Amino acid sequence: KETSFMEQLSIINKAGEEIQRKNDILNEAKKQLDEKEADLQKSFNQIKDMNDSFAKMKEQIEASQQQLEEDKIAHAKQKEAFKDLMSQEQDVLNNQKKLVDESLQSLKHGIEQFEENKSAFKIEQSTVVEHLQKENLKLKEFQGQLEERQLLLDE
Repeated sequence: KETSFMEQLSIINKAGEEIQRKNDILNEAKKQLDEKEADLQKSFNQIKDMNDSFAKMKEQIEASQQQLEEDKIAHAKQKEAFKDLMSQEQDVLNNQKKLVDESLQSLKHGIEQFEENKSAFKIEQSTVVEHLQKENLKLKEFQGQLEERQLLLDE
């Protein structure tokens, strides 16, 4: 019975050592699991940070897109205002051209009137000159007659 008790004690000791060895293996496995859990938590936190960064970038992109849309609308309004301004400028230029054309027409008419008056003056002037020349001839003839009479009187 003693041997069997010793054998049983030895079996119990071996079983205790086996339990201790398995407990050490379990503790090591638990330590590795805890490390992996910490790594996973770290990875999760990194992913969460990246997700937060992506969310911020998405907000920035949306804000940029909104700003781009507003800029497009403002540009379209500026373009329309510029078209209106150019149209107004074109109207002003057309009115100025019309005034210049009217002034040129008036000036041409004035020049034509001047030319007509000049021609009429030349015709009148030549008529007056002809008349004066005729009168001058008459006066010379009359003077000649007076000189002849004077000579006759002197004789």
